[in-house]
Amino acid sequence: MKKVTIHSDGGCHGNPGPGGWAAILEYGSRRRELSGGVPATTNNRMELQAAIEALGALKEPCEVDFYTDSEYVKKGVSAWVSLWKRNGWKTKAKKPVKNEDLWRALDARAATHRVTWHWLKGHAGHVENERCDQLANAEIAKITRAYPNHPSVLVLNQNYEPLNVCNVKRALVLVLRVEGHNRQRERRDEGTESCRAHDRCAIRPCARRSRCGTRPEAV
Repeated sequence: MKKVTIHSDGGCHGNPGPGGWAAILEYGSRRRELSGGVPATTNNRMELQAAIEALGALKEPCEVDFYTDSEYVKKGVSAWVSLWKRNGWKTKAKKPVKNEDLWRALDARAATHRVTWHWLKGHAGHVENERCDQLANAEIAKITRAYPNHPSVLVLNQNYEPLNVCNVKRALVLVLRVEGHNRQRERRDEGTESCRAHDRCAIRPCARRSRCGTRPEAV
């Protein structure tokens, strides 16, 4: 079997928020850099995605030394996954495993190789880890420029995260939260405008509906 060394990293700005992942594959003198990003995700999902994409780039079964700065990924593949599978993808508390879709994908990818997982401390001067961090952050910057109104306008990129029920639910929750916040702010602004004549009404809608025409706040 060919022996390959892989370093990976992932992260996002805001959690959830726009995220990026990156991986570096090395085989002898050959080297390949991979990276990508999505507009709405979490740090853990990007760490998992980086590992999935890296292993998926291998064209044949390989002996892999895999380095990650994510304890979540390292502990997950080394200890948790086997327990989750025995429990029908449930935790010890009988709750659904978070990010089950990505854990399943990573487990399937890793099964075709002989992988030795290594944890290393992030931002500690490891050259390849630092490079992965740069690539991931560059992807986040691209996403931020491409979707300046994120997360109000949300697009799931199928190239990096499967468009499935889990992702759609997460996206909808995120959008609804933002839109709800925006509507509350708009109502608050409207109330402030109609109450501008009253100093004590500058923060919240005026309770004197007869004079300001604003519905009083519920106590």
